[in-house]
Amino acid sequence: MKNQLFRGRSPHKRATLSGRVSLYRIALCCRAAPGLGCGSRAKLVLLELESNPAVAEAWLNRSGTLLAVAGKITYPRSAFLQPLLDRHGLAGKAVRGEERARALEGFLSGAGWYRGTEVDRLSEKEAEIIAARLVRRLRARLPLCDEKVEALRSAFARVCAHELVQHPAKPEKARRERIACEILEAGRRHLDAKEMAVLQEVAAVGYRPLRGDE
Repeated sequence: MKNQLFRGRSPHKRATLSGRVSLYRIALCCRAAPGLGCGSRAKLVLLELESNPAVAEAWLNRSGTLLAVAGKITYPRSAFLQPLLDRHGLAGKAVRGEERARALEGFLSGAGWYRGTEVDRLSEKEAEIIAARLVRRLRARLPLCDEKVEALRSAFARVCAHELVQHPAKPEKARRERIACEILEAGRRHLDAKEMAVLQEVAAVGYRPLRGDE
């Protein structure tokens, strides 16, 4: 999505406003989907940032490695940014020099950046990756037809997305347990008793990647 602060601005105005954008290296990567930003954690951070009256917009890049904070005025952000990140167990390192110039160019393009609840799209993608991983593990142990595989993948993705999007503040352990329960409930609609026993074993391993997993 195009960054609202810069929409419809002249090149000169965009250059002026770009001075109000601070960029930070940050670790908001998804453990369940390497290479993807963690939508559930990021949503809490971005929404809290934008609740600050001095902040116009706050964005995360797709990989969860860069945070962009656009101020309504030029001001020192460290006074409130690091305490906020501390509350979420995060640290932000300001991007400067040539690295900032490259990152800012990417940010101004609007491609691959997510603001506020837009990071739900990252959570939905994470859910698809988790679902596909669980189905692959299940299929490695069971002879499942393509129709059943697709039904399970869709059902697993749906329950994972609901948990990630609707309950971003839930503690990680509680989320893992809830997703495991929902996966089993969804599986009962498509699997017999013997197949369910295998799914229980698969779910007990968790949904994060293991060695050799995608």
